[in-house]
Amino acid sequence: MRGIVVFIMAFQLLSCQGKNQEKENCSKENAYNKITQIPEVSKAVNTYKTDKHQIIFTVDEGDYKNKKYYIIKEEQEGEFSNSVWNIFYVDKSDCSVSYYDSVSGDLMSLSQWRSLGKKMKKKYGKN
Repeated sequence: MRGIVVFIMAFQLLSCQGKNQEKENCSKENAYNKITQIPEVSKAVNTYKTDKHQIIFTVDEGDYKNKKYYIIKEEQEGEFSNSVWNIFYVDKSDCSVSYYDSVSGDLMSLSQWRSLGKKMKKKYGKN
């Protein structure tokens, strides 16, 4: 009887560890660097770096559809509050970057995000 209890406890312990230990090959620093190197993001940082309303980033961690991500918000820092410009999800397992579309609530690739931006500029006549 004691052997069965030990076996069950060992089995539960090992199966829990396997589920909770996803490979995290992407550090928080690597995720942040990937975002700041996106040309559109880098341009905004450089444009506003001498302004009193600088671009800042907040980095959180979270899950989306059972995957672990760093959630990086690109914000314009204001005198009284911050405005979120973009939200990026960086997969902890491989450092792949996705854009969070707050309208649909879905993640999209950077190429889809750029395409959406071009459509919006065309629609509203901005260069």
